[in-house]
Amino acid sequence: MLSTISWSLYWAMVAIAGLLYYGTIALKYYCFEIKQILSHKSQLSLEVPDQQNVSDTSNKCEEEILVLLKTARDKNLAKEEILYALQLLLNKSSMNYSLDKSNTNNYIRQECLNNCSIHLDEEDLAGLWVN
Repeated sequence: MLSTISWSLYWAMVAIAGLLYYGTIALKYYCFEIKQILSHKSQLSLEVPDQQNVSDTSNKCEEEILVLLKTARDKNLAKEEILYALQLLLNKSSMNYSLDKSNTNNYIRQECLNNCSIHLDEEDLAGLWVN
């Protein structure tokens, strides 16, 4: 029975089975991306955020920073742990595009001093914005 199946037929069936398998996996896990590619929509948005959106984002960021620093104070976290948590917070994609770095750095410096009694220098603050 196996001798009636040629190698070319065997490899064709393996290729078809592989395509079906990986196609199913791709559809299951990358459905959104595939739809985006097929509809020719770009992920990049060239819109400039309006002033209200920038202000809302800054306020939201300041609130999250304050909550993070109060939690760090309550848990007695080390300076390095606080810096790492701040870096993760600032590099969230939903917030990173519209923050004024100098104002945010001044706010972080002041709140770290007030809440955690930690002095941050320019090197520490510059490290927060590294991806």
